[in-house]
Amino acid sequence: LFGILVLMVKEDAFIYLFFVWFCKDIERVYLGKKVQGSAKKAESAAFKSKNLIKRVDIGNLSASRYKTNTSNIMCILDKYLKRKELGPEFRR
Repeated sequence: LFGILVLMVKEDAFIYLFFVWFCKDIERVYLGKKVQGSAKKAESAAFKSKNLIKRVDIGNLSASRYKTNTSNIMCILDKYLKRKELGPEFRR
């Protein structure tokens, strides 16, 4: 388990700390595959230029338990942020 991020949220008089986790490499969550170190820069550039963020499986970002190629970041953010309705370009 790698890629742990501590998210601090201040609400009223309380400060809440949440642990957001990603599996070993972030590209495993976004791309669903392992990318070799020598190919990471090219994969990242392709991901950005092809706007592949629209194709990321939201289920991989909404895991309630740790599983390969997943994160819980949306579970945490959904508690404090309101999502926009997804347009058809984001739906599968």
